[in-house]
Amino acid sequence: MKASPQNQLRLLELADLDTELVRLAVRRQGLPEVAELARLEARSSELKDALVVIETELGDLSREQNRAERDVDQVRVRIDKDRARLDAGQVSAARELASLQSEIESLHRRQGDLEEIVLELMERWETLVSRRDEVTAERDGLASEMAAVAARRDAAFKDIVLKGVLAPAGMERFDDILSGQDVDNVHAYLIDQSWMAYREQEAATAQHPQAAPASKTAAPGRPAAAPDK
Repeated sequence: MKASPQNQLRLLELADLDTELVRLAVRRQGLPEVAELARLEARSSELKDALVVIETELGDLSREQNRAERDVDQVRVRIDKDRARLDAGQVSAARELASLQSEIESLHRRQGDLEEIVLELMERWETLVSRRDEVTAERDGLASEMAAVAARRDAAFKDIVLKGVLAPAGMERFDDILSGQDVDNVHAYLIDQSWMAYREQEAATAQHPQAAPASKTAAPGRPAAAPDK
């Protein structure tokens, strides 16, 4: 069945719109702010993973330190009991007295070894806490930097669409038909499409890992790495 002239015109308009959206997506991906934002987001993800590892290590270290401190307390209680027996004169036989004194000396050595372990664990704890604070500070700083870069990216995209800064390269301006809000909506749409393409690619790779392309260069609309947000 042949489409009516009105429907044919509508289809042509939609085709033109789709073409312009593809061109906008390509131009947008070429913005230096997009590459910078992707780098920052990758670093932010690395820091997030690092914090998970550090928190896990801190949890393990805390349990290990608690066990060591309990062992120290148990040895200290045993020493106090043995000394109380000596001080109370409960041991009179020379052989038993020598054995008890030897046990106290052995317990003191054991206590010293355990206290060294506790000190070592405390030092490791302090080192990890310091590292966690550094990573957290860097992550928080990245959040502000990413917000600033995203703002510059959005402004650059608006300049392309509304001011025609890439008109010499064939990318016309659309300020006669689009408002600032329209551009924001188009930008959000392109980002959503990029993420949809990325998730489709990830799903396909997961199902057929051997069929994954060797090249890391993605075709337009098919990002090889996670898109910016």
